[in-house]
Amino acid sequence: ALDALQASGVEEVVINTHHLGQMIVDHLKDYRAMKVIFSPEEKLLETGGGIRHALHHFKGEPFFVLNGDAFWREGAGQPALSRMAAMWDGGKMDLLLLLHAMKDIPYYDGPADYFLEGKSGQPNFAKGEKKYPGAHHVFGGTRIVHPRLFDGVAEGFFTFRDMMLETEARGRLYALEHDGPWYHVGTPQELEETNKLLAGG
Repeated sequence: ALDALQASGVEEVVINTHHLGQMIVDHLKDYRAMKVIFSPEEKLLETGGGIRHALHHFKGEPFFVLNGDAFWREGAGQPALSRMAAMWDGGKMDLLLLLHAMKDIPYYDGPADYFLEGKSGQPNFAKGEKKYPGAHHVFGGTRIVHPRLFDGVAEGFFTFRDMMLETEARGRLYALEHDGPWYHVGTPQELEETNKLLAGG
């Protein structure tokens, strides 16, 4: 994730820490490629609350958010984050998601999240339907967020998913399809499986 951000011109990254947070701090103690700021959470704040807690670091400017339990390889064109930055239009978007076609996700058997007509545009939440015909895409956690999404939102524990649904209802949610493979590495088993696939080319 850090390599992808650096390759796309990002110079500063904020990393939220909670469970085993000191391990992350120790692992990155000698990292110099970008400025790293840690945002510790004494109590777990979840996917929305963690971003809200770190919001002051972004000074009102749009920013990338990446999940730590996902890994992707780039497609044939521009890197994914550069494609997202090129598509970003703050005049009509509050949130831009990077989606992955189910057919391009090895060993993943979870539910699809969104319908997406074409390679980019406004996605429609799929209500957790699984393996249905037609366009079906998974949100892997990578997104561009405008800070105004959190206007009036108090700090605390809450999920980002609710904000995604609200943004879609306002017509301010857009998405881009990734053009390469994506891997979920949220468990030791998935990490092992991903390493086997990568080792095999």
